[in-house]
Amino acid sequence: MRKVSLATLGEVKVLVTPDDDPNLERVYGYTRGRGTAMFPGFPPFAQWVVDDLQIIYKDRLELSEEAMAVVEDAKTRKPLPANYVQNDPPCFDHQQRALEFAWENPRAALFLDCGLGKTRVAIELLRALHAAGELRQALVVAPPRLVLNWQREIDKFGASELTYLCPVDKRSMPLPVDQRRDMYDAGGAAVWIISYSMLAADKNILLKKLKPSIIIIDESHYLRSPASARTADVWEFCDGVNRRVILSGTPNLGDPRHLYGQLGVLAPFILGSLTAFTSRYVKFDKNNRRMVTGFKNMDLLAGIVSDVAIRLKKEDCLDMNLPDRQVIDVPVGLDPESKKYYNDAVGALDLVAHDGTVITGVGAAQRLSRLLQILAGFIYIDMRDPYACADCQYMDFCESQDIMPYTKSCRIHPVKPPRSVMDLTKSPRLEALETLLESICASPDNKVLVWYVHERERDLIAARIVKLGLSAVYYSTEGQAAVDALNADPSVQIMVSQIGTGVGYTANSANYAIYYAISWELDHYQQSLDRNHRPGQHRAVTVYRLRAEGTAQDALFEALDNKKSVAETLTDCVYCGTCKHSSTCAVNKIVAFGPGCVYSPVIARKTTKVRRLTVEEENYG
Repeated sequence: MRKVSLATLGEVKVLVTPDDDPNLERVYGYTRGRGTAMFPGFPPFAQWVVDDLQIIYKDRLELSEEAMAVVEDAKTRKPLPANYVQNDPPCFDHQQRALEFAWENPRAALFLDCGLGKTRVAIELLRALHAAGELRQALVVAPPRLVLNWQREIDKFGASELTYLCPVDKRSMPLPVDQRRDMYDAGGAAVWIISYSMLAADKNILLKKLKPSIIIIDESHYLRSPASARTADVWEFCDGVNRRVILSGTPNLGDPRHLYGQLGVLAPFILGSLTAFTSRYVKFDKNNRRMVTGFKNMDLLAGIVSDVAIRLKKEDCLDMNLPDRQVIDVPVGLDPESKKYYNDAVGALDLVAHDGTVITGVGAAQRLSRLLQILAGFIYIDMRDPYACADCQYMDFCESQDIMPYTKSCRIHPVKPPRSVMDLTKSPRLEALETLLESICASPDNKVLVWYVHERERDLIAARIVKLGLSAVYYSTEGQAAVDALNADPSVQIMVSQIGTGVGYTANSANYAIYYAISWELDHYQQSLDRNHRPGQHRAVTVYRLRAEGTAQDALFEALDNKKSVAETLTDCVYCGTCKHSSTCAVNKIVAFGPGCVYSPVIARKTTKVRRLTVEEENYG
C-alpha cells in the first residue's frame, strides 16, 4: 500500500509519503525531503496530487484521516464568514467574484485591469480573514509610490479593524532607519505595508519581527526578472506562509518569463525550475542561445495561469459602465535639422552639436533611445570620454579586477560627469503639442494629462504651457498633491507626469490625455492609459499619441504590440467564455489555440529595421 499522511511546513499543509519510488516524480508538485516525498496539501492542488497518485497506485493508495479531510475540504466551496459585512459602498460584482476566488484559494493571482479595484478586493479579503479570526499579521509589499495609497484605501473603505504600519512620510519617502526600526519594534499593527526597496533594506529585522498569516504582493509584475534580488527577497518572506496573493493589472509584459517570479510567490512548484521553464516556453536562435526569437507552448502556460489566477478586463465587467475611450495617433513630421541629426544617428555616425561638440556614436540600444530623443526635440550628450582608459597606467589592473571608468573603484575617473543636453532649433512635436493643448483648454471644463519619458521633455513641455498661459501641475515634484489639485481646482487644467509613474492614483477629472512620448515598457503605457479611465469617470476620454511614422517610433510601437500579443495569449484570454471571438468559434467549432483560433501556441518575436529618412518623403519637412 502507498500510505499518504498530512504534515505542516510552518503553516503550510503538505501531503507526505516515503520517497522510495521514482514514479512519485510524476506527481504534481513533487518535492524531495529527507527520505520523504512532499506535495501541496491545499486547494486547488491537493486534489490534483491525489488524482496523480491514484493513476499510479490505483486501489493501493491509502490516505490518512487528516490527509483525506484536507482533500475533501479542498472540494468544498467556502462561503465568506457570516460575521463579515462590507462597508458602503459595497463591492462591484466583479470585485465580489475576485474576493470569493481569493477566499477559496489560499494561493491566488488577482489579475484585474487597472481601475477595477484590486486594492479594494485585497482589503476586503483581509477584513474577511479578520472576521474569521484568521488574521494574525498581514504583509503588503508594494511599489514605493503605492505605500501611502494602501493607507488611504484602508481609511477610505472604513476598515478600522485593520490597524496598519506604514513607514513612509507624506511624500512616500522612507522614514529614517532609526524611526523605521522603532516602528517595527513597537509592532502591534495588523497590516504592515512595506515597499519593495524597504523590504530589501530592512530584511533582517523584518524577518525576525514579522510572522504573517498572509502576504500580498501588489503590482507583482515588479518581479518580472526571475533572477533578481527583489524576487529572491519576496520569495524568502513567503516561506512557511500559507496564504499568498499577487495583484497586477499588467502581469505579463511580453515575455512568459515575466510570470515565473510572480507565480513562484504562490508556489515554486507551479512552474518548476527556471531552466526547465525556459526550455519549455522560450525559443532561442540556433547559433546564439542568448538571443530570444520567440515563444512556444503558450497554450500549456495559459492553462497553468488559469488554474491559479482570475483575470478580469474592463470590457468583461458590465457593472463598470465606463464611457468610451478613443485613441488617436497625431502625425508629426521632422524639420530639415531634425532629419539631418536623425539620419546621422541611424548610420551610427558621430553627431556634431551646434557648438561643435562631438556626440560620439553608440550601440544599438542607445542609438534607438537617441533617435527617439531627436524626435522629441533634443539630444542628451554623454560627457564621458570614450577613450578614458587609453594609455592609462592602471589599465591592466582594472581589466583584471573588472573595474570600469567613472565608477568609485576607478583611480583616475571615479565620478561620472553630468550629461548635458542640446535642444534642436525647431521641434514639430512641441508645436503639435501646443496646438492640442490650446484647442483642448479652450473649454474650461476640459482637463488633460500629458505624458513624457525624459526629464528634458518635461522641461520643454513646461515652457510651452507657460507660453500658452495655462495652469499646470507636475506629478514628478508634487506627487499626490498634483493629482488632488487637478481633480479639485477648476483653474488647473493640465497635469504633466512621467509615464513610468502613472500608477496608483485616479485622475478622472481629466477627459483628455496626450502622449508626448512613449517608453518601451508595456506596463508604463497600459498603467498610464488607465489613470483617467476608471470607475467614476463619466465623460468620454480622448487620447492623443504624437507619432512620427516611418521613424524609430515604428520599432517602439511594433515592440509594444508584440508584447501585448504575448500578454493577451497568456493572461487575457484564458477563458474562451469571455473571449470576444467565442460566438464565432462556437459556430465554426474552433477550439482554444487550435486551427482558426486568433491565439497561437507559438509566437515569433518581430523586428523592425530603422531606416534613414529621404528628402522625397514629404511628410518629414
